[in-house]
Amino acid sequence: MLGTKARTAMTAMFSLVGATLRGRRSVMFWFGLGGAALALLIVALYDTVSQGFDMQQYVDAMPEELLAAFGTPAEGLSGDTFPFDIYMSSQFFLWFALAVAVWGLIAGCGLIAGEVENGTIDMMLAQPVRRERYILARFAGVLAVLLVIALACWVGLLAGLAMTDVETRILGLLIACLQMALLGLAVAGVALVISVWTLGTRRSQMVMVGLLLAQYVMDLVSKISADLEWLGPLSLFHYFDSAKIVRTGSADGVAIVVLVGVALIGVVAATMVFARRDMAR
Repeated sequence: MLGTKARTAMTAMFSLVGATLRGRRSVMFWFGLGGAALALLIVALYDTVSQGFDMQQYVDAMPEELLAAFGTPAEGLSGDTFPFDIYMSSQFFLWFALAVAVWGLIAGCGLIAGEVENGTIDMMLAQPVRRERYILARFAGVLAVLLVIALACWVGLLAGLAMTDVETRILGLLIACLQMALLGLAVAGVALVISVWTLGTRRSQMVMVGLLLAQYVMDLVSKISADLEWLGPLSLFHYFDSAKIVRTGSADGVAIVVLVGVALIGVVAATMVFARRDMAR
């Protein structure tokens, strides 16, 4: 059985996770609702778009490099219809995953630095929880928000499927949504390290915007130029191939390991800095 101190610490940790969720309930609600609505709309429009779409004309008009850059490789565009997996990748996951990554950036940068700037860090650290557990609890709250958003998007996708005749792997859609959440978590992990190091929300956000933009460009360039293909694995966006996930209905183990690994490394590094850092400004 847990001792009194251990139970008190566990209670405090759950309280911190709950506080993180309550502090972000508006974002969680509106982001999740927006994702669900957008997913429903995109899926519901598939039949209309597919029937009125001249695939061959589309392929002939667009350079192969540009098609690949936007998640629609030419080799996957054959026949008379727009493949559902590529349609969802280019019309929903490509853009919403970027939005999730941006939210991960904002959440990670403000997780600790925001409390330091607001002067509430002393009150939070006064709870019977060690700094290591404190930062883990706060980061767990970010994970919970991302999972809620991912599940909301999945529900929206299911609602959209109920309005169409398309057949697809429902599990693949769920895995794609969850892996999208892991992308946001990995970004949040990197942002958390920078946030703890700088103790400034704006400074850490500026650094992370530059890093995220560089990551996006590296992934884009790796798809356009064969000579620069080696840049792809250096980008977090490289590890989210939504079209492949939806098409196969299975997860990419390597991609999951990389995204989870980056998030964990970020948390561990941030914890080490946070445990030794003077929070006074």
